[in-house]
Amino acid sequence: MSNHYNVSVLDYDSLINKLPPNKYMGFKTFPFYHLDILDMISNYNLFVIGMLRKNIWKSLGSLLAAIENSDDFNNSSKPMKYCYNNSRLEQNFIIITLHRYLTNIDFIEKKFHQNVIYYEDFVNQDYSNDVLNTFFNRQITIRTDYDDSHHPSQYFVDFEPVKKLVLDHLDTNIITYEKIPSWALDN
Repeated sequence: MSNHYNVSVLDYDSLINKLPPNKYMGFKTFPFYHLDILDMISNYNLFVIGMLRKNIWKSLGSLLAAIENSDDFNNSSKPMKYCYNNSRLEQNFIIITLHRYLTNIDFIEKKFHQNVIYYEDFVNQDYSNDVLNTFFNRQITIRTDYDDSHHPSQYFVDFEPVKKLVLDHLDTNIITYEKIPSWALDN
């Protein structure tokens, strides 16, 4: 979104002010990574329809690969994979990233539970939602012909050590993460 309007992702005022009045905008970001969604909503009175991925592995892998392979934290190269080196620093980075991601997902699902769409619900099938239909005042059907059958390992040079690190962390912090839906860890 910031590239489209030639504005820094940190400058919400300029970004919001460049939008045409009474228009809608959509943007793809990882919750917490590019912007503070809560800040944007509260300061700019935005109506939010959140689109989330159910598969945490694909989201985390995509985020880690984007961070590691981005040229300026705005443009990433999709074919690149995340290379985990098992250092203590990197373990902490992954766990902190996971925690912030899950915290924001939980917030979005609680705050906007009526306005959440899951990406997997419209992959290769027609999907309609009352919130979208009401917001746009017409029938909206979403469909993508994206092939989502790939394994999360496509985002990693070696998926298994990252998966083990995450699962071990979740297992030893069960109270902290008890609300993670079981489908989120499917792969």
